[in-house]
Amino acid sequence: ADRECTSMAAKLVEIKERIKSELLKKKEYTEQLARLKRDIALLASVDDDLVRAAESSRKAEAKLSGLRVELGGVKEKLDAIARDRVELRSADIRRAQQAKRRSEYEYLRQAFSKDGIPSLIIEETLPEIEDRTNELLRELTDERMSVLIASQRGTQVGGTKETLEITVRDELGVYRPYETYSGGEAFRVNFALRIALSEILAGRASARIQMLVIDEGFGTQDSEGIANLVDVIRRIRSRFEKILVISHLQEIKDAFPVRIEVEKDPVSGSAFQMIGV
Repeated sequence: ADRECTSMAAKLVEIKERIKSELLKKKEYTEQLARLKRDIALLASVDDDLVRAAESSRKAEAKLSGLRVELGGVKEKLDAIARDRVELRSADIRRAQQAKRRSEYEYLRQAFSKDGIPSLIIEETLPEIEDRTNELLRELTDERMSVLIASQRGTQVGGTKETLEITVRDELGVYRPYETYSGGEAFRVNFALRIALSEILAGRASARIQMLVIDEGFGTQDSEGIANLVDVIRRIRSRFEKILVISHLQEIKDAFPVRIEVEKDPVSGSAFQMIGV
């Protein structure tokens, strides 16, 4: 009985130890379970974070894609601005060149306007024209007429204005505007001016006028005026190779022995004959 009691006590101790061991294991398992629950909860939180992170990443990627598109547009605009800048620089260069050419053209326009080089040429030439005209007029009018040519006249405000005025001195020594003279007197002035201009222009071109043609105009002259004109023509004939005078006046025809007479016939038409050749 003692051995049985001892055996039962030993088994009881063994069972207590096993219970104690199982309790320890239970405690350990309980702790492990708690840890696992915490880990599971943490993993769930991590999953949520991952989902949120994935959504944020998606949004960031979409925004980045939009920024890339916007960047491409900005680059295109910058390229367009760079091209525009090059074109603007080229346009500025062309504009400067055009402005320079326009300035040169304006300078030339002013230089060759009536107040420019032509005015200077006329200013320099007028004394010579006046001298030669008066030389011829003395022959035409027995020194009763002379001209005065002015290239400037005073203005009402006290300045000067470019012009070309011809005043003629009559036999009384009074200077009057050219327009106030009669047809015969005006013709003599015209004749003298044209001969003078022709000679000066020919001289400046280093040439000689080969032919002088005088077409009508004698009908405004009286007998003395016609005689003076014929005399002047004879005096200046050495300056020309040929002088052709066209007139219907018999006095003029008789003044020149060599002539071409033209007769008009209503049936057969016009015919001419050489006289004095």
